[in-house]
Amino acid sequence: MANKIRRDEEQRQCPICRMVISAWATKCRYCGEEVGRPKREEQKVTIKDLGGEQTTTYTLSGNVKDALEAFRAEQEMAMEAQRRQSESKGSWFHRKEEPAPSRPAAGQDSFSKLDARHKDLAQSVLADAYTPRPPAARRSGGIPEPIEKALKITGIAIGAVVLITLLVMGTGKLMAYMKTDDTVAPVLMQNEALLMLSRGEPLIEAFEESVRVANYNKTSQDREVMENLRNQLVEEINGLLDKEPYSEANYRKANSLVERAMLIDPSSTFRNLKGVVDAELKAYNMVLKDYDEGAQWAEFTLHNDTYRDQNGRPIPEERAGINGLIQNRFVIQSIRRQGGVVVMDRQRNQRKLVFRSKGADAQHFGGF
Repeated sequence: MANKIRRDEEQRQCPICRMVISAWATKCRYCGEEVGRPKREEQKVTIKDLGGEQTTTYTLSGNVKDALEAFRAEQEMAMEAQRRQSESKGSWFHRKEEPAPSRPAAGQDSFSKLDARHKDLAQSVLADAYTPRPPAARRSGGIPEPIEKALKITGIAIGAVVLITLLVMGTGKLMAYMKTDDTVAPVLMQNEALLMLSRGEPLIEAFEESVRVANYNKTSQDREVMENLRNQLVEEINGLLDKEPYSEANYRKANSLVERAMLIDPSSTFRNLKGVVDAELKAYNMVLKDYDEGAQWAEFTLHNDTYRDQNGRPIPEERAGINGLIQNRFVIQSIRRQGGVVVMDRQRNQRKLVFRSKGADAQHFGGF
């Protein structure tokens, strides 16, 4: 029968059902599974088969090769770990030299003893693995270690120079930015205060212009102009208070100027001057109430809340004779029916004032 296997035919077992089938079958005739073609046995050819002389050779067994490869890999890993540890302990400039690998001593491995033939083979296989590399070829890329060190030192030096240069330049720019110069401003406003005075404009207007420009430009020159105009304005106000003959209009003008000056320049100069003007207005705000030419006395009604008695109360009225004092300031010099009452101000250049009539609504001042 065709399905029967001849006795002289090579046979094998089915890998699925373990039944005996032909060695060349591709499908099991029992279980029907594909079994594939059999692998061809390794053909061994000797020198004699090839026509050469018969010699005795020894082939290394698979177990011995595996053991040697594992041993070599283990030794290389240990040497690499030792080299990395040595490099990590060294500095950039003084790295420790790599120790030369040494061959393992006999009897220190965990493998079984080798016979004489295997020892000779192991020595020939491991000879290249434990040959030390020259120092110039240890670095990656083929760069010798002395050249690599020189390059690193050069790079560090260049980096330090660049860093110092940047620090010096940055510090210089920062100092230039922080430095302030009172005489120089990026954009200066033109000061027209003196030009306004030359055109005959009021002093208070020119002073306001000088303050505005000085506060913007912040230069010494503009501040000097402002100080000069401030002094001139103070002189003008005091001149109105001292002007002869006395005029109530001059006192009102002085008060208006000093109030505006305080809004423009709220400095102590104008605050103090405002106190002087207020005191003058209150002192001169007195009315001749009554007088007696025969008895030579005169009585005044006062409107000065700063003039007080010993108890601190304001004095509403005050009477005095010839050479007597009113408000400790005005001296009564003469009392005449036709000439009125003449008084002298001791604090304003001995200015003389005349009260020609009496009564609250008949107050009149005039100079000689």
